[in-house]
Amino acid sequence: MNQVTVEQDKLIDVQAVIDANRLSTFQIFLAVVCFIVAVLDGIDVGVIGSLAPSIRMEWMVPPDRLSHLFGAGLVGLALGALVFGPLADRFGRRSTLVIAVTGFGGATLACGFANTFGMLVALRFVAGLFLGGALPNAITVASEYVPSRIRFTMLTIVSCGFSIGGALGGVIAAQLATGPEGWRHVLILGGALPLLLLPILLLAVPESVRFLIIKNRGHARIAKTLRRIAPGADLNGATFVAPSGHEKGSPLAALFAFDLRRGTVLIWVSQFMGLLVYYFMSSWLPTVIHSGGVNIRTSVLLTAMIPMGTTVGAIALGILMDRLNAYRVLFVSLLLGTFCIVLIGQVYTHTISLGCAIFGAGFGIGGTIIGLNVIAASFYPAAIRGTGVSWSLGIGRVGSIIGSMVGGVLIVLQLNLQEIFTLIAVPALTAALCMAGMARLAGAAGHKSVVLSRQPVQH
Repeated sequence: MNQVTVEQDKLIDVQAVIDANRLSTFQIFLAVVCFIVAVLDGIDVGVIGSLAPSIRMEWMVPPDRLSHLFGAGLVGLALGALVFGPLADRFGRRSTLVIAVTGFGGATLACGFANTFGMLVALRFVAGLFLGGALPNAITVASEYVPSRIRFTMLTIVSCGFSIGGALGGVIAAQLATGPEGWRHVLILGGALPLLLLPILLLAVPESVRFLIIKNRGHARIAKTLRRIAPGADLNGATFVAPSGHEKGSPLAALFAFDLRRGTVLIWVSQFMGLLVYYFMSSWLPTVIHSGGVNIRTSVLLTAMIPMGTTVGAIALGILMDRLNAYRVLFVSLLLGTFCIVLIGQVYTHTISLGCAIFGAGFGIGGTIIGLNVIAASFYPAAIRGTGVSWSLGIGRVGSIIGSMVGGVLIVLQLNLQEIFTLIAVPALTAALCMAGMARLAGAAGHKSVVLSRQPVQH
């Protein structure tokens, strides 16, 4: 195994230590914990749709009011992502992640004891706020300890936890949401699981070494963590450095610094358009293709090809992004997704072709959305990474809200399936063009090593 050894008073770049060593058990452990957070996040976000029929029956909720329950969670997700990113850059990634997991676990647990539909809607909004901070901070924490050579692969696997959790939520709901109050049992379990993870987050997950360097504190903690990655590293008298930049002032304002602003706009537009398309597909595809003559059972089964395509796509794209230009990989992926969306409107009368087109749309669009989270974690310098990832996802979730509503508008306009899916392909193509723009800006977010932690370290 390669080791990093330095002489007294020599600078140590923490990323060089991470890159020069094989993946340690400690790094795998951190990735697994972040993956579990993403899974729990996905379960909590995805399960409410499966529970809606039972909730409606208990309180005799009209269909139009049921949309308030979905909307509250989505709005909370968007706002939470915007709030928790700057908090992570100011107070720490691990600390903010602990708060987010505690918050969404507690709020979801409380949902299981809601006495009225209005109370349930309010609690889902609160849960959404904390959920909005959990996933981007889990990605950020994982990104701080991943070797550069496998960064995209590792982070896409962590991010896939969200889509896997969404699928698990439906399975859990199918098993536990039986009987008049079965939905309560699901939400109680969904709240208890994150709370059970808290001891691990508090005791075994360290704060980001980059954050500690940027804030010029915790020098001994930095050395302790690095020794878990590289046990043979000589850290005596070390001065730690880390890729930094924009470490002063508002993290949000720094996203629009001269060298980052064009990339920020392109990433945000890509996320917005991608999630708009993805949530339209997830929310309205069964209804839309059923209106074209596909029976209900088949339309529901075919819609399950979206998360399947997303998971396969994300992992495949992550591997390719580690080997090729990441932006060009996502550009090609989005073009594939755009083509498959148009194809859905052309082949909806042929079940096998329709299933392949839907899978391809999930691969190209859903896989790219996960890839965009990883892109954000790599594009922004360490000092503003939490804000960069969270705001990218938060802006995207505004698109998800619009996407979940746009299907109703298209149906009211009485468009045929070819027209509907041609229109939905436009934002997908827009996202592809943004990735083409990012390919031209590759390297725009150049990193500069800044010495910020100087105290000598002794074994």
